[in-house]
Amino acid sequence: MEYPAHVYFTMVVVVFIGFLGCSDTDTEESTLIPEVPREEIAGTEDPLEKLKTREVASREYLNTYTELKETDPAAALEALKTAASILHDNHPKSDEYAKRLFDMDTAGVATLPQLLALEEVLLEISIDNNYGQELIQHQKESIQETKERIKELKKDGIDPDEFTERFTFDPTK
Repeated sequence: MEYPAHVYFTMVVVVFIGFLGCSDTDTEESTLIPEVPREEIAGTEDPLEKLKTREVASREYLNTYTELKETDPAAALEALKTAASILHDNHPKSDEYAKRLFDMDTAGVATLPQLLALEEVLLEISIDNNYGQELIQHQKESIQETKERIKELKKDGIDPDEFTERFTFDPTK
């Protein structure tokens, strides 16, 4: 079963702005989380503009994640954690977000409770980083829809922890 369109949109929000395109840059392996130069984001007070700038800075790590997830999962996870940390301005929940996303992506499936947990982490990050009421409201609505889907499964006698749907994270699309 495919996720409904709102879930795919949520995943785009999760990684925000969709990470359009790939860059052909060589990447060095590093366990340090680079900071986005403050002068790059200092010109605006708009949190979404700052997020867009951090999205660009995180792209090379997302490309590394994509390249390594099949052959070197540990290195891929570290690249995803770095990308999440850059994207979400070193938010304390960035690693948790990346790990949850990684687990679902590498499994190729996700349960609704797993997706709900990911959405809740994103909501917390969105609120803490002041990503704007529109994005926060969308995230709250997505969480409510997922909770309703879980409720429906339970009503139908289906264990939401046993019901899986196909899940793919591709930051290049």
